[in-house]
Formats: sequence, structure tokens, C-alpha cells
Amino acid sequence: MPTLTVFEASPAELAYEMRILALDVDLGRLRAGGADLIRFNLRDHPKAFQQHPQVSAEMGSKGEFLPIFLLDGVIVSKAAYPNREQLGRWANVPAAGGGCGGSGVCTCGG
Repeated sequence: MPTLTVFEASPAELAYEMRILALDVDLGRLRAGGADLIRFNLRDHPKAFQQHPQVSAEMGSKGEFLPIFLLDGVIVSKAAYPNREQLGRWANVPAAGGGCGGSGVCTCGG
């Protein structure tokens, strides 16, 4: 199974925007489906950024091009949050149905 690695800005900079909450839900679904996921943020994991020179080179001097998504070590997206279907294709896990619990009713923005 492919490995999807996410590099993001610091949590304080992201706050709790709806797109971040939606990503949390989507990544949780992928994990539940067996996806191999790794997630780093700049504040808590600065060494991970240093260990991936392609991320350091592409993120911008102030992290303005984050998030960056790697698929098996290759950048597949930067400066944007992919949708659920794209994440599912990358992780080789089918995208789940609508709603936070898959019931078609969503109250969390996912």
C-alpha cells in the first residue's frame, strides 16, 4: 500500500478552519480503511521537514506553500487541501460515503 505523508503549518496557524477539520475526518477514514499515513506539522516535527529536502525546498520561506502531500516520497500536492476522493486515490483506499459516520448526515463539516 502506498504511503501518504502530510506536511502542514503549525497547529496555532491553522486554528480550526473547516478545511482542517474536514482533512482530519478524511484522514481518519483512510486510516480506518488501512491506509499508511504519516502527518507532520512544522511546530511539533521540525526535524521531519529537514529530513525531506524536497518539502523544505517547496514550502516557502514562511511555509506559505504548505500543506504539502507526498505519495511514496514524491510531492503530489502543495498549497492546497485535496478532496476526499483524491486522498482516497492516493492512499489506495475507497472514499467512504457521505457524512461523518458514513450515514449521509454530517454535522462536523466533513
